[in-house]
Amino acid sequence: MTRLTRNVTDAHLKEIFSTFGAVTRATVVLDQAVKIPRGFGYVEFERPADAEKARLHLHGGQIDGNTIEVALLTVP
Repeated sequence: MTRLTRNVTDAHLKEIFSTFGAVTRATVVLDQAVKIPRGFGYVEFERPADAEKARLHLHGGQIDGNTIEVALLTVP
């Protein structure tokens, strides 16, 4: 997902997305040089159907006041 504020943490993402199924990992990507969030992150679900359900419900929704964009990525 994109358009996250700097206030959003891994735990925050996991809490929000776990409403739609079992989350195995939630990560806010950090800028390695300065160790601050870059505004996007990844959430991994146990089941692909739960990831799709989260995308349908959260794309265009708000987290910490920002409208977020949620897209699915498939991992080989």
